[in-house]
Amino acid sequence: MAEMYSRGTENGTLPYTSAMNMRAFLAQRSIFSLDDFARSFPDLSLIAAKKQLLRAKGRGEVKPVGRGLYAVVPGGQSPDTHRPDPFLLLHARIPDAVFCGHSALELNGLAYSVWNQVTAYTTGNRASFRREGIKYRLLQTPKMLVGENANLGLKTIDRNGTMIQTLGPERTLVEGFRSPKDFGGLSEFLSSVEHLERVKETLLLELLSSFGEKKLYACLGWFLESHKANLAVSDLFLTTCHENQPKAPVYLARKMGQVQKVLGWNLLMPEQLLHMEDQGAPEF
Repeated sequence: MAEMYSRGTENGTLPYTSAMNMRAFLAQRSIFSLDDFARSFPDLSLIAAKKQLLRAKGRGEVKPVGRGLYAVVPGGQSPDTHRPDPFLLLHARIPDAVFCGHSALELNGLAYSVWNQVTAYTTGNRASFRREGIKYRLLQTPKMLVGENANLGLKTIDRNGTMIQTLGPERTLVEGFRSPKDFGGLSEFLSSVEHLERVKETLLLELLSSFGEKKLYACLGWFLESHKANLAVSDLFLTTCHENQPKAPVYLARKMGQVQKVLGWNLLMPEQLLHMEDQGAPEF
């Protein structure tokens, strides 16, 4: 029998949400908000909606994952052990989240390893928080990429039926060289972007111009020259990077130990990192 919850109407009719409708709602979502639930069942009052969700929780169909947020528990799983998708959880909590750092590597299918941290840009509250062993770190978008450049290098992906935004491959590549620590460290980042299959040179140049940092021209030039054949990098792109690189050698990252200047590029790289394939991927 359909469960019935109502605030009543002038003629006494009691609108209701059937168990079938509830199952259909849950089948289409991984994480949802109380507001989302209320919009989907407009005949329910807010109090009635909360009661229905409380009953669904009692049946083990949903679990609270934050204020006004619920995760759908897949059939056969226990609410106590089910861990919601962390990317969808953050998206539900911060709708304007743009996933960056190591999270962008993961969402682009490039990550060398899986992290227990989710990182995103937001225009709202940037207080970090933890939930179920995952740290959620919220950052401010680089000031060079706001306003008219806000969407430069971003892409939208389908994550289990929910559309979320992340840095695309080109912006991930540029920002990774700009702040390796946000991408798991230099060795983790380089091991990850080794998996790139293609890049858009025009977009890379737009991003480099927006950041306006000569060091990034040298980093991108060195990396893409090293992968020129696989990524079909043009000589014109490399020439542009050469012309805009720093006049004096710069460190790729601080506290790197013994370094070596990269031939043709004014970059000082860790000696071990230049021979990662032979010696493994050290942490920096």
